[in-house]
Amino acid sequence: MLFKGDNLYNSMMNGPSNNLSFGSSLGFGGGMGNGFSNRQVLVHGRTVNNPAFQRNLEKSRREANEFMARMQGRSLSEKLDELERMRSKHNRVTGLILVVVLAIFFIPFVGAFTGNRMLASGMPILMMIGLPLILFLSTKNNSFSTKNFKALYKSMFVQDILSKKFENVYYTWDTGFPSESVMMFRLCRLGNRYSSEDYICATYRGVRFETSDVLIQQHTSSGKSSHTTTYFRGRMFVFDLPKTIEASIRIFPEMYAYHPSTDRRAEKLDMENVAFNKMFNVYASDPHYAFYLLTPDFMERIMYLKQKYGGILLNFMGNKLFVGIMSGRNAFDAVMNKEISYPEEMAKVAADADVIIDLMNALEVVPKM
Repeated sequence: MLFKGDNLYNSMMNGPSNNLSFGSSLGFGGGMGNGFSNRQVLVHGRTVNNPAFQRNLEKSRREANEFMARMQGRSLSEKLDELERMRSKHNRVTGLILVVVLAIFFIPFVGAFTGNRMLASGMPILMMIGLPLILFLSTKNNSFSTKNFKALYKSMFVQDILSKKFENVYYTWDTGFPSESVMMFRLCRLGNRYSSEDYICATYRGVRFETSDVLIQQHTSSGKSSHTTTYFRGRMFVFDLPKTIEASIRIFPEMYAYHPSTDRRAEKLDMENVAFNKMFNVYASDPHYAFYLLTPDFMERIMYLKQKYGGILLNFMGNKLFVGIMSGRNAFDAVMNKEISYPEEMAKVAADADVIIDLMNALEVVPKM
């Protein structure tokens, strides 16, 4: 159970203006009230304290803003043409990188196979020329993919859909939840690799929520070999609850191995629904609240969400509900190997936004209609 004297409990009760409140380091904007103005510089969800890196990041953002300023007043067809031009350029550069990589390894192999000593001994020369070229092209490609294309795509499709479906929208595509906040959600272990983007703070039918794409991995290396384990890839959500639960009730898929260690005061519970017990493990710091919350109807709703989205993590704590959807992909992104189609992209982005509404309705975060 969380006690009112605990810092964690107090941070949840006091809301976003509290220094410890969830996501407060993002500094939400867009008409969400006082206490949201001081945004830290974040890259993929991490706070960056290096002044030189911050300057370069701000320069990159200024360039993207200048590009977007040039796009103002352009027609829809002109913007679509610009997106397609940048997408095609991205794919050409990616293809050139692949050709250079293949040349470095394939040409010496052909030389060895044919007995041509000149080709067989050419790998050092090819690497001296090819590796700097790959680095240069990769940097240019990455710079492209995180700036102008995304800025224009997100403005045309994502911002438009979000403003139609939600109120008080604050959206930034190049930042996400800080890793420190995700750690406090207690949905998943934090590995040594973390990234987050597409941060949204808004209200739906008067209820405030936050969401972001999150990727958490653990990378290990023994010198000769390396291995990367993905703990979580998908979307995380924070919903305001209509009632305060002075306990922590965490629900994980039965076979999910990467949830944080359970609190010593938490108890593993067996619910009355046998099918639910086979699908989920429930840990509660106070069983009374868990049995009060997890009614037969509510357990059916959680099972419905798991079947629909493939994997779901939940933590009811204080006046917040933390949710993780293990979708295995990022939301609100274009498919770079496919031509941009306005109706298809609008439908795809709308479907990603509808996941938020589906969760809020199924988990009874919003009042029933």
